[in-house]
Amino acid sequence: DGGARQNAADAASALALIPDAELRKRARGDVLFAEGAAALRADPARAAALLGDAIDAYRAANATPFLTECHLLRARARSRLGDAAGAQRDLDDGIAVYERHPVQFAEGVVGTGVFNAGSALYHDAVGAALARGDTAAAFAYAERSLAQIGAPEPIVTPADLQQRLRGSGAVVLELVVLPHDVVVFTVAATGAGVHRQAIEESHLGALADAAANGDSRASSSLYALLIAPAQADLARAKEAIIVAGRPLARVPFAALADPASKRMLIEQLPLSVAPSASVLRPRAPHAAPRSIVAVSIASDDVNLPGSAEELADVRRFYAQPVDIDGEHATAAFFFDVARNADVIHLSGHSAGNAAAGEAELFFGPAGRRERTSWRRLSSAALAREPVVVLAACETLVAPGAAARRTLSLGEAFLAAGAGEVVGTLSPVADDEARLFFHDFHRALAAGAGPAAAVREAQLEAIRGRRGTAWRSVAVLTRHIPQM
Repeated sequence: DGGARQNAADAASALALIPDAELRKRARGDVLFAEGAAALRADPARAAALLGDAIDAYRAANATPFLTECHLLRARARSRLGDAAGAQRDLDDGIAVYERHPVQFAEGVVGTGVFNAGSALYHDAVGAALARGDTAAAFAYAERSLAQIGAPEPIVTPADLQQRLRGSGAVVLELVVLPHDVVVFTVAATGAGVHRQAIEESHLGALADAAANGDSRASSSLYALLIAPAQADLARAKEAIIVAGRPLARVPFAALADPASKRMLIEQLPLSVAPSASVLRPRAPHAAPRSIVAVSIASDDVNLPGSAEELADVRRFYAQPVDIDGEHATAAFFFDVARNADVIHLSGHSAGNAAAGEAELFFGPAGRRERTSWRRLSSAALAREPVVVLAACETLVAPGAAARRTLSLGEAFLAAGAGEVVGTLSPVADDEARLFFHDFHRALAAGAGPAAAVREAQLEAIRGRRGTAWRSVAVLTRHIPQM
């Protein structure tokens, strides 16, 4: 804190050296913000006053993106002073600014980290709502934090979600990672609840990484933290839908094991994940799919000899197969053909554009591959709410820095109109993937729902001891299945 106060004092001295009045006016907000941040722990009353002045200065200079962190820190100062109402006003004001100006900072740009400040505002608001016993408000803040790029969905309440779940037999688990604890919201047609357990975010992140790498002890620990609070609801459920933010994006929920019974979650019931509870809508049972568009995707420098074999294998399960290859394998042609398909299967190689921090697929004939980012994929219009299978590596995980608001390839197809996306959380071996997707399509074409078909393939892989690829596969959905 002493070093921070000295830096703030040095900034104040430098402020007087700026000759241009407008630049000096703009920089004054930064100085006030620095002084308020430095005083937060030792003198919260002074911090609140300085941050209030910074807010006024930033507004006067029309520097709205920097208001989010000012409101965040003033909320924390007011909370330390026992002013819960004032802290809540700052959290709401900061969130309102953030939702109007979701600024995207490129890597290397010096700034306050607006995206992280926005996330922290939501998390502080969740904690404050739970502290005053307002579970519905806490759930709403959690949902707002998950809003994605594009037209936002109206925020669902627990009561609304209960109504949507009627007749489905499904239970929704929404997991919120706070700096010092994890919150599990459980919503079923028969009721809703919340469970909060203390754990440092860094420790939870380490457990998530270990579980993703196959650590059985970490898997059991995560089950106890994230799944066990909903065990009573899961025992009565026909299917589970998990909503988890980016800190838990790579967790193989299917492989999490009950420490007592040693049974994995996927052995108990079908499982899917959703980007938020607000996107979930009931979907009546539908007929077994008949048409499939099967596409090979790979860059020129990646050789995937098993891809053609995989495509030929999965096509034979459907009455109306369409194969796209060679000169016709362009993105434009794919979008046109796939628009009315029941099932879309893309096999091969996905990539991340390091410069842009975005996930991409490759379309087009050899020698003329075209990179197609999630932005273009999300703008496609898929008319029949198809099941999209992304049989490539890490297709359900968004690449890039945490401060980027990007979608994974799976989320992009969901935004384009897919009903479900079957993809992967980590790299998978080609031979294991071919066997897995063979079993999946056999079940799907026979009339099983996507989550049930994935479960059938996962259980088959477990029984046959076919490696670990099954752990990586998950179903991303926006549907609540109706029984």
